[in-house]
Amino acid sequence: MRTNLINTWIVLAILLLSACSDSQKVSIKMMGRAFELNQQQPAHHFDPRFEYLRINSEGRVFYLLKAYKVNGIEVWYGSSGETLRFKDGRLGGAIGLLTEWRNVVIPESPSWSALVKGNATYRWKRKRDLKPGYHYGIQDELALSRISTPIDSHLAGLSPEKLIWFEESDLSKTNQLPIAKYAYDTSSQTVVYGETCLSSTFCFSWQRWSENLQ
Repeated sequence: MRTNLINTWIVLAILLLSACSDSQKVSIKMMGRAFELNQQQPAHHFDPRFEYLRINSEGRVFYLLKAYKVNGIEVWYGSSGETLRFKDGRLGGAIGLLTEWRNVVIPESPSWSALVKGNATYRWKRKRDLKPGYHYGIQDELALSRISTPIDSHLAGLSPEKLIWFEESDLSKTNQLPIAKYAYDTSSQTVVYGETCLSSTFCFSWQRWSENLQ
């Protein structure tokens, strides 16, 4: 375990130095070897020096490690090469999964605290490339609205009633995605949980994670 932690620190240093370089793909593979965390490991194996993301996909739970944040984009890596990017709680890229989102363009939007106070539907457009296949420049028309606390989320370790919930509907005329959900924590002013679908058949939930949530 100590060797793994040392390797992880080395990889993180490389990532931070080369976050915007072509060597990033190599760093992703190195992170996959250095970071060996899965759902079988108990809470005390989580190193508090790092930030984690809990992923639940069709009942399979695994964790991603936050590698870095640059220009408002958080990049998270998994031990098998999974890479997720988030911009203020919204998915901005997914690589290493059966379905991938690449070249995602997320426009500037109101802060979540402003959306909470406004309590009105917010409409926006997202642009992305989709794989497998050659689907470039897909444009999603989305509508975000505040909702009551759901009863069927995969939220763990937190009380759903203490969070503010939103759902996001895809208004696109073709290839509509299932509804996405977000849970906003007013104390940290952060989206701490979400449910999203990369396609009509591939969905997962994600949650910011720490050892005290076990």
